[in-house]
Amino acid sequence: MPTHPMRSILPLAAGMVAAFATSAFADGPYGGPTQLDFTVVPLPPPVIWRGFYIGGNIGGAWASSSLSDNQTTISFDRDTNGFIGGVQVGYNYQIGNLVLGVEWDFDWTSIDAAGTITVPGLVGPLHASADVEWISTLAGRIGLALDRTLVFVKVGGGWVRNEASITQLTTGASVSTSNTTGVWVVGGGFEYALAPNWTAKFEYDFVGLSDRTLPGFVGTRAFELERDVQQVKVGLNFKF
Repeated sequence: MPTHPMRSILPLAAGMVAAFATSAFADGPYGGPTQLDFTVVPLPPPVIWRGFYIGGNIGGAWASSSLSDNQTTISFDRDTNGFIGGVQVGYNYQIGNLVLGVEWDFDWTSIDAAGTITVPGLVGPLHASADVEWISTLAGRIGLALDRTLVFVKVGGGWVRNEASITQLTTGASVSTSNTTGVWVVGGGFEYALAPNWTAKFEYDFVGLSDRTLPGFVGTRAFELERDVQQVKVGLNFKF
């Protein structure tokens, strides 16, 4: 009895499939042996915040000024803003996730305020102006290290160079003061490690200036100048 063609082809096909499957399992799809890869990828080393650093910063500042007359209730209030930029130097000491440090910075500013007021008992209006030339602070920092991010607060003091003047527009008489005065500062922000030796930071500070008294042209009259400065800065540090 003749053999049916399908009966002879089926065993041959089954054999070829079995041989191919065995070869694929042994050699893998690309000709190499099939293996499970249990290689452990090492984690990056933890960020070390300890050490000295130096850097630069840039940002904006807002000043609130109030000029009041000691014999009336009249006051001249003015808010102004300007550019701020400079350098900073500091040192961090790390205990686990706790980072303690100290930082000194020096920033030039373009903050100035000016305006005209009229005070009873004086002849004509007055023109008043106040400028902040630079701000320098020395503050302690305390922070929490969250791997590549450091969140911190700062408290300290410093110095501000500022000028103020008052001019009687009718007579042209004027009084002025130019001095370096003490300030107090509180602030906070965060710093991020871009690389082992480079960090970037964002910071907000409130700087309180000492009040200044200027003579008021007539008798015992005087003017009291009160100012404070708020500043927001971004910076880049290199850690040694």
